[in-house]
Amino acid sequence: MVEGGAFDTLWATARDMDATLRVAAKHAASLAKKQVHAEPYSRGAMFQKMARREIAVFRGVPILVKSHRSATMQDALVHALSHRFPPRETSRVQVGPSHALKRLPVREIMRRWLGGRAIVGVTDLHIRGTRVEEVIDTRALSDFNTLIRGSDHLSEQEMMTLVIASKGNVTDSHSDDPDGTNHCFFGKKLWLAWDAFEGMAAGLEDVERQHVSGEQAAFDIRTFVGLRSSRWFLVSTGDTLYLPGNLTHKVLTLESYLGVGSFHIGLPGSLDTFTRWLHRGPLWSMDDRSKANAGLVDEAAIVTLRIADRVRSGSSKIRERWGFDALRESYEVWKKSINRATREEVLQHRSFRKLVEMAQSA
Repeated sequence: MVEGGAFDTLWATARDMDATLRVAAKHAASLAKKQVHAEPYSRGAMFQKMARREIAVFRGVPILVKSHRSATMQDALVHALSHRFPPRETSRVQVGPSHALKRLPVREIMRRWLGGRAIVGVTDLHIRGTRVEEVIDTRALSDFNTLIRGSDHLSEQEMMTLVIASKGNVTDSHSDDPDGTNHCFFGKKLWLAWDAFEGMAAGLEDVERQHVSGEQAAFDIRTFVGLRSSRWFLVSTGDTLYLPGNLTHKVLTLESYLGVGSFHIGLPGSLDTFTRWLHRGPLWSMDDRSKANAGLVDEAAIVTLRIADRVRSGSSKIRERWGFDALRESYEVWKKSINRATREEVLQHRSFRKLVEMAQSA
């Protein structure tokens, strides 16, 4: 728990990085109550959080890094990133205090990041199927993920990526849409998260869902504190974040950061995810004028239903691996949180209706 002088210091640092995070004394107590605390990991606890649509920060998730000879984990990671990408491999990166977007060679990004003097931020450096994946074992982030059990195009939505950020980097308020994971190998970030639609109704902007006219998405801490859904938390060395896909988030890098993240559909979170996609549309289709992503929601629902149908008659070990036994709780949460009109609308989708029926009887 962050309290007392540490609380004041944390938010003073945040204010220096982002002026919208100036916390008035009268809001401090309410803000403190919004903190999500890290807890020990278990697979059952992870699936329970998914079913309840709650943010989770876990300690002890088994993300393994293969060290070379006597190298430390940090040395092994830095070596892999500096040498296992081809010299001409590039990535999109935020650069400098203005967070300008550029494309730079991965090796140049690593050079700047290791130097510690330039502010850089990378969130979409894909490692699935690359030589870097030979070093990092990410199964704990993906072995329950139905997104990667379909076509190649559907699997691409997982986006297993490295997350690299310098101290001082700020990622503006945005949504990712599928549920997400983020494991921190080393470093520290401050996250602020809230339901995207509750936030937009209250005047907080989301750069993925809205046209933002200013340099930064509209945000103020008083409104944030007043949202029913708002939470904040720290993700530090060894922590793993599981984040529901309905949440907009603003992220500040407090200490030089290296991690790995991805998006997923887990069975216990699938009812909420598909309801949002069927009712509002997925983010991947918002600017898809060529309709390249048309049909992906249908495919994802069919794949998820097929897996759930297979798992329900499997062994207790198989059910535990996929979180099937948390489906019943996810159904109860879904029924209470989704209004009747929306439920009736989304249940017109045949595969989703069957998935809901399966969850109801799980």
